[in-house]
Amino acid sequence: MIRTLLVAVLAAVLATGAAAAPKVSLADRAAISTLLDRFVVDGVARHAPAAAYDLSTAALREGMTRKEWATGNIPVYPYSPRGTHFPWTVNGIAGKTIRISLLLQPTSKKDGALAFNVDVVKRAGRWLVDAIEPVAAFTPAGQPARISANRDFQAGAAVGTGKSGRISTTWLAAPGGFVAALALLVPAVIVVRNRRR
Repeated sequence: MIRTLLVAVLAAVLATGAAAAPKVSLADRAAISTLLDRFVVDGVARHAPAAAYDLSTAALREGMTRKEWATGNIPVYPYSPRGTHFPWTVNGIAGKTIRISLLLQPTSKKDGALAFNVDVVKRAGRWLVDAIEPVAAFTPAGQPARISANRDFQAGAAVGTGKSGRISTTWLAAPGGFVAALALLVPAVIVVRNRRR
């Protein structure tokens, strides 16, 4: 009885895991690889930004024209990657959008690798880049390890200047003051109540 129950639970867990794994057909994988290889070279590396325009959706273009994209001043984080083929992995599928992780290696030893999240969608039988954002930058080889994450790439991102990861004792003043006020207030309320009786 217990053995049967364990086998049933294990089968359910394995079936859930298999169902949760994102599935992309071999034909779609090949088309997405071709798309990313071209888009990274043309758009990210800025070799042919106008060509990257044709590989993107209206959402990524942000209302810009092809002529404006040709200037290279586009809403895509610039980076100079090594090579012309860029392996990727599927993070997930939501409706008709596939979320991809893409790790680019630098051409220069002075730069570190850069990780991107890329959303691709299929429109009129063609795969297009719908969104691309850097999510992590790594230090170059031979330097102390440090990763800058997604928050560091956003507008108004704060730059850390602290020498350690410790929180200043000043942050304890507000909670400490609240506890001290509560410790004084409770006995005062009890004394006032007792005097009224």
